[in-house]
Amino acid sequence: MAKRTIYKSLLALLIVPSFLIGCQPVQNRADESDTTKLITIQSNSGASQNTVSEVSQLRTISSEFKLALDELLIQLQQVVNQKIDKKDVNSSATLEKLQQLSLENNNFRKTILTSDVNSNILTNIDNTIQDILKVIEPLKSGLNFKAVKQIQETLGIDKNPEVSRNKGSFGKITQGEIQEYLTKKSEDLSNQIQQLGTVATDTKPIENIPNNNRNLGVENQNSQKSSSGLLALSLVSFVAGIIIGAIAMFIYKDRYANPKQEHRNNKQNLAPNKQVYGHLKESVSPQISMEQHTSPSPTKGIEITPLKFSEEVYTPDSHSQQRIANENFNSPESILVGAYNKNRNSLLKIAIEVSETEESINQRRVGSDRAAILEKVGKGKGNYWIVSEQGVDYLLPKGNIKINEYNYETVEALFDCHSYRPGYSSDFQLVRPARVSAIGQKMWELADYGVLEF
Repeated sequence: MAKRTIYKSLLALLIVPSFLIGCQPVQNRADESDTTKLITIQSNSGASQNTVSEVSQLRTISSEFKLALDELLIQLQQVVNQKIDKKDVNSSATLEKLQQLSLENNNFRKTILTSDVNSNILTNIDNTIQDILKVIEPLKSGLNFKAVKQIQETLGIDKNPEVSRNKGSFGKITQGEIQEYLTKKSEDLSNQIQQLGTVATDTKPIENIPNNNRNLGVENQNSQKSSSGLLALSLVSFVAGIIIGAIAMFIYKDRYANPKQEHRNNKQNLAPNKQVYGHLKESVSPQISMEQHTSPSPTKGIEITPLKFSEEVYTPDSHSQQRIANENFNSPESILVGAYNKNRNSLLKIAIEVSETEESINQRRVGSDRAAILEKVGKGKGNYWIVSEQGVDYLLPKGNIKINEYNYETVEALFDCHSYRPGYSSDFQLVRPARVSAIGQKMWELADYGVLEF
């Protein structure tokens, strides 16, 4: 019986190394399969670092352009509200960022391998940039007559009767159309760049595929080396199993050769083992009881208090409205309008008498779009006054001017004449003075139309 038990034990010890030898190739093949899958996944997902960098650069420049555009739109609004002079406004900073964006878009097209989808998105970005450029570029030299007129024609608002009567004049209608157009195009541009980033980073450049092939070769070499190492390890395990079996045979033989002695030893050790068990029971039981009493109760559900969002709507109070009204009323232009309508001759001492040049009149009659040019003339020879207030040159009809069919053409080139009826008329109110800018020591160019109410 003892011999049979020994043989069974040896048989188990011999079988285990055999299993080790058989299992190692399977594990190796599984590792190779996992490696192949990993390489396949890596080659089919993600984009190159170069593509991600190019998309990130496009997004950065797009954000910078958006900030510059927002600043320009704020300045245009301030010009309409007479907070700043239009001489201080130009689109140079915005134009620079837009040109950088166009250049980066072209670089992306040249350096990155693109699909048909990417190519279409890049073309859409180019088209949107060109649409914005048509409005931004004319303003690089400022809000002059020619630039405003060109933008009005580009946006198609020159067909509006209010705009056509003041063509080339920058007012609320023109400012509103510019802001709406550029805001819409800016949003389109941001969406297109976002779409490009999503599509481009899902496309793997072909140039990276050879690298994956090289990686696959390296992985195969490593797998072969691993197989050799595993085979050697299996052989060592087999030899070790034989040695362990021999030792086990010796131990079993010695044990079953002296069964009585073994029985006596077990019987003698029985009483001490019972004593040890008793001591362990006495020492461990109180600890177990204490832990049961002190163990934490089941975790209570966590109460989550929903966040409360408050929506605040700004409503200007009566004090702020009064302050704004006072600022507009106390502006130099408002004071000048009030003085003119109350007593025109009160401005006689501070006014410069001017008249439109013959060349300017002739140019307009042949269809020129150039702004009207005025020159200083002798006392009593002009039809208009120029009054300077805080660095701004305002153009006003002369105090005793009589508007008729002979001079109405010239007046209409400088002022928007509301409710005018043909015939002699000096009965009108100044709503807003025109603005001019000096182009010489005694010459001025029309910068913004005035308004007269008959």
